Amino acid sequence: MEAQDDSLFDIVKNGFEKEDEIRGSGLRLGGDKYFTLGATPEELHFKCGAKGVFCAKTKQAIIIALYPDTVQPGNASKTLGDLTDYLKGLGY
Repeated sequence: MEAQDDSLFDIVKNGFEKEDEIRGSGLRLGGDKYFTLGATPEELHFKCGAKGVFCAKTKQAIIIALYPDTVQPGNASKTLGDLTDYLKGLGY
């Protein structure tokens, strides 16, 4: 899916609803092709070289976290997970 054609938010929102489609198409962002590494109804993970994108869904929010090649994917995932858990704990 091309982020220039649709908003990134809409692409991610649809990715949560249609995991098979986002797995097959990946994500184009800023001219780069990000491959889908994981897609569930609550989390998406895309990677392009050493940089990537993690997305998480709560009841009322979608969090999109882009990490550069200077950040380890595990650290980005943990930070996003902590934020997601915090928001869910507040009822979001």
